[in-house]
Amino acid sequence: MAFAEPSVDERLGAKGLLSGQYRGTTASATPAKMPLYPLLDSVRAVAALGVFAYHANQSWLFPQALRPLASHGNFGVPVFFALSGFLVYRPFVLGLQRQERFAVKKFYRRRARRIVPAYWFALIMLAMFPGLSRFHDRWWQLFLFGQGFDPGTVFGGGIGAAWSLCIEVSFYLLLPGYAIFIRWLMAAGRARWWHELCVLSAMAGSTLLAHALIGRSERWALLGFTLPGTLYLFTSGMALAVVSVRTRWLESRVVTSFPEAFWILAIGLYVVTSYALPADDLGSVHPLYGAIAALVILPAIVHPGPRFMSFVGWWPLRQMGLISYAFYLWHHALLNVAGRFLGYSVEAVSTAFVVTCLISIFSYVVIEKPFMRRSPRPTRRPVPDHPRRWLFNAGGAEE
Repeated sequence: MAFAEPSVDERLGAKGLLSGQYRGTTASATPAKMPLYPLLDSVRAVAALGVFAYHANQSWLFPQALRPLASHGNFGVPVFFALSGFLVYRPFVLGLQRQERFAVKKFYRRRARRIVPAYWFALIMLAMFPGLSRFHDRWWQLFLFGQGFDPGTVFGGGIGAAWSLCIEVSFYLLLPGYAIFIRWLMAAGRARWWHELCVLSAMAGSTLLAHALIGRSERWALLGFTLPGTLYLFTSGMALAVVSVRTRWLESRVVTSFPEAFWILAIGLYVVTSYALPADDLGSVHPLYGAIAALVILPAIVHPGPRFMSFVGWWPLRQMGLISYAFYLWHHALLNVAGRFLGYSVEAVSTAFVVTCLISIFSYVVIEKPFMRRSPRPTRRPVPDHPRRWLFNAGGAEE
């Protein structure tokens, strides 16, 4: 996921994605360049920890007063989707601005190198140990990211949380076509950048309208677990990408003077959502989750001051963001195994968390990172106020 991870390189300038050259700058760069976004690693970590809390809460381990908060921890999935919309689409927006040709094959190769190795590794390892995951005679469907297209496997086959990964892959497949369509509109003189915001708003509105009309119909129960049903989450990130490239609004004092305000609003909205709406009424998609995701991401893509950097850019949180993709893939199965052997207790959840982190570190260092290095990477530049690198040598969020 965006976790996938978040993944394709937000550090790549349009030249990197479109014609093979690479640039890396700081987050204070002008919109015409592709900046680093080190704080998005922390955002990804928050999303992954939220999903972990959501699945841990299914064992009713949290105190009664905190259960509503934990039961809405699946807001992390919408955050991952919005992150993908921003990070993956932003290089296309830069290419549109510079009127450069899209290297679609290169885009798909990078997506595959970022997503496939860690997923296949987790899938194979879980299949080797009975009880860790659920497999059936259509194993090929799991390896080809078809889990989310079958009601019998969307939650009941392979890696349970991988239904969202199937949505991500669908988004990657269709995104270049959308970018080509927007380029055609602009080249023909039919549209300006703000017209694209209208297009994205219409796409998001159609998704929300479909949810409102269909409601709880059993026939369309899986809509929220497909790309058409979650498109508004991706478009929120795509809209941020357009605004960040085409305007200087994200550099205005209104945004940069107090970025903490967006997180305060996000936390407040999350608390209200948690205690006012039952989790069963939301699933993993809801308009409120889209607003929360946008508010969480927004201050991480502006030029924050040292106060916000020191808080959100906490080193362990950023490292957690780097391993969040593998963490997302492994955590649910390991929670179940720990519950069987240790009982559904705090000890089981703590053990599952530690083991998941260790396996995720292995996956990132041994599986994910070597495949990402097969492509030329942009020059890494030190991130201000965060000199520590640990074994990951993190220079910013990777998507």
